[in-house]
Amino acid sequence: MLVVIAIIAILAAILFPVFARAREKARQASCTSNVKQGILAGLMYAQDYDERLPSQTLNPASTEGYPMWYDVIQPYIKNDQMRRCPSVSGSAMGYGWTVLIPRTGQPLGSIVKPAESIILADNNAVRGFLRGGIGSCGHGDCVNGQFLARHNDVGNCGFADGHVKALKYQAVYDVNTCPSYLMNLGNK
Repeated sequence: MLVVIAIIAILAAILFPVFARAREKARQASCTSNVKQGILAGLMYAQDYDERLPSQTLNPASTEGYPMWYDVIQPYIKNDQMRRCPSVSGSAMGYGWTVLIPRTGQPLGSIVKPAESIILADNNAVRGFLRGGIGSCGHGDCVNGQFLARHNDVGNCGFADGHVKALKYQAVYDVNTCPSYLMNLGNK
């Protein structure tokens, strides 16, 4: 009887990590869908507002004010569940819109490399912003709002041309956690 229990325990120890990775892969698929909906909603918003992508926040007085990017794209998705990554617990949304877009919006035509410009991505910010860009963020809190590879060492990124791709942390930040060219809207 003890031998049978030991064999079952060994099999369980082998299979549990496999099941956990499979479950996280399913969450990543759901997250990819959410990011795709978000980036396409942002592009639909741009079609209605002079080809300008929405800013992370539209309040001219504060980066904490409303409406936020998820408020202005809401009419295009009509789905509050899209705002939450299935792998995130607590009050964080799990997604961030780049803070590099000015409050007046970013003209789509000004993005030189839309297929290489991250707009929306998995991140660690509670308030839904994504820090990045060449050089310092200037806020002194560059850890909050960073891209986060939470799905089996990859995270989902939505680009300005509408495609979504799972990337490793090293593709978005270098070893010194400085943002790569993917976080610069392709302007430089």
